[in-house]
Amino acid sequence: MQLPTPDILADATSRSVTPTGAIARGRGLARVLDAAATVTAVSKPFAEIYRNAGFPQTIAIPNGVPRLTPVTRHESETGHVRLYAEMDVLLAPSL
Repeated sequence: MQLPTPDILADATSRSVTPTGAIARGRGLARVLDAAATVTAVSKPFAEIYRNAGFPQTIAIPNGVPRLTPVTRHESETGHVRLYAEMDVLLAPSL
């Protein structure tokens, strides 16, 4: 992984995107992230990278989903598979 540097042209090194295209893409992404109420990162170190890049509204959700509560299995009389879910398991946790 290459972290950003103050030289935006040096950071725009891609065979598929021109330096000006990379800068435009970065600015577009920055506008979207600036407008976001919360930016979600997959780990605390990645959240710190986003914060250092100017997005203080970043939070880390290391596993991305809450732990699921085990559900008791019930045999089906017909042999068909049945799926059960409790609403509190399906709803995202409040952050």
